[in-house]
Amino acid sequence: MRTARHTWILCGVALTIYAVACASNPPPASPSPAAPPPQAVVAPAPPARVAPSTGVLAGRVTSAAGGAPVARARVLVASPALAEARVALTDADGRYRVAELPAGRFTITVIKTGFVTTVFGRPTTGAPLEVELTAGQQSLSADVELPVAGTIAGRIADEDGTPLARARVSAVRPRFQDGEETLVVTGSAFTDDRGEFRIDGLPPALYFVAAADPAFDQVGDASGPLEYSPTYFPGTVFPDEATRVKVEAGRVTPPVEFGLQIVRPARVRGQLIASDGRQLLAVAVVMTAQHDDQLAAMPIRDVTLEPDGTFLFRNVPPGRYVIRARGETDRAGNSLFGRFSLDVQGRDIEHVRITLNPGARLSGRVDFAGRTPPDRDAFAAVRLQAVAVDGVTFGDALSDPIQPDGDFRFRAIMPGAHVLRVRGLPGGWGLQGVFVMGREVTDVPFSLDGGQQVSNVVVVISSVTASVSGRVTDAADRPRPDALVVVFPIDPALWTRYSRHVRRARPDLDGRYRVTGLPAGEYLIIATDELDEADVLGPTTLERLSGRAGRLTVTAGEPQTRDLRVTALRAQAVNGHEP
Repeated sequence: MRTARHTWILCGVALTIYAVACASNPPPASPSPAAPPPQAVVAPAPPARVAPSTGVLAGRVTSAAGGAPVARARVLVASPALAEARVALTDADGRYRVAELPAGRFTITVIKTGFVTTVFGRPTTGAPLEVELTAGQQSLSADVELPVAGTIAGRIADEDGTPLARARVSAVRPRFQDGEETLVVTGSAFTDDRGEFRIDGLPPALYFVAAADPAFDQVGDASGPLEYSPTYFPGTVFPDEATRVKVEAGRVTPPVEFGLQIVRPARVRGQLIASDGRQLLAVAVVMTAQHDDQLAAMPIRDVTLEPDGTFLFRNVPPGRYVIRARGETDRAGNSLFGRFSLDVQGRDIEHVRITLNPGARLSGRVDFAGRTPPDRDAFAAVRLQAVAVDGVTFGDALSDPIQPDGDFRFRAIMPGAHVLRVRGLPGGWGLQGVFVMGREVTDVPFSLDGGQQVSNVVVVISSVTASVSGRVTDAADRPRPDALVVVFPIDPALWTRYSRHVRRARPDLDGRYRVTGLPAGEYLIIATDELDEADVLGPTTLERLSGRAGRLTVTAGEPQTRDLRVTALRAQAVNGHEP
């Protein structure tokens, strides 16, 4: 319309000029014919209607507990195609609508007090699902179910027992991050002047509760910055001594009360030395906390390692640790290994000396069994792996490539207890058995000493594998992608970290799961939302699951189907808290 109005103004000016010009010249004496009627000025036709290139995201927000609509929930729509995120409130029926959106990929986040903040299409531990709008797409429905949240409440005291104000309190859970197990903060709060805190909006699960004094953030001494570690409920600076707190939907936990401890982080300095006195050409070192069934071995990441084997670990929290080291003195790549255990209690430790000794050697052959002859080309990338049973991958070793005749060898393995596993197998193949000197050790750790040589190891790989699949739902038959499916053997002797009989799987958005590569046998199976993928499935955890799990018989070559309901563990609690 702006263009049309501008045209009208120009035409009016032109007519005015024409009239003035005529008035300045007198008409001729002779009569003249009548002037023609003035020509009408017509506005340009409006442009043809073009289909809008913007779209609409709409949907309904309901409670995962019963399906009731959730009113006045905040719905945030974000995308790289938007300069700023858009927000909408749900109505009394839980419905929302965000219009005038450009083509692009969007994430939808829903926030409501009393519920877990939820991203559309994302399981509890998964990545958000991006919704794509194409040009001209008018609407796309995206319904969101909000899980009812729980709350951790309690009180933090100083070392002298007085209430500690402005303490930072966090609810943390073990998770896999960048391929490693670590503790991730799920929610946090600050204490008030009475030392009291509330952390709400938490998904039902088991949490470690950690408290820290912000006054000790970003401080240091003459040697550099210091990172003080938190105190864990019920009042320990050792994570492996912490007690987890159970959070239930719609409930506040019994009071979580403990005192804060201020313990200076330590430095650990030392030297790696080859046993034969030769110069080290390559070195590696890792320091991990000793761990138990409920907490993974997490490394100390602040470390400096010099080419001559000098190392320095900084900001080491109090705890019990193991230093593992590896080095090479020849270009053939035959590694030397060392190990050192220590307790750190807030004081620097100097002059740690770790001697590196030759590792163990292992050799043998791979036999293939099953219904289909193996394709040798498909096995070109297959390696055997000596897995350290303490769960620290630094102690693992890979074999050289398997030879065409099936022979394999490990040049050097870190001394300690190991089991053999196979990596890189094509689909449909699995480990059937491992035999050392005729004795099966497939699921039995065997110890290797430095310099030891073990030969005549037989590894049997089979194309006859077993699997179980199905769907995980809640009592209302809704899919539960946030649940964890755990399959484990009836025999407690096989309840180990490294057991190939213990498997876990996360369902997809439709609740469908699949567990493959199971050895034939009798199993227990359960789906629960009270465990994380990073929870260590050792004897203590599996014992807790066994009383609620169902039985499952797995037969080689016969896929099983088992649909599951999410199960509440209802474990016995001490003062409302999980051991």
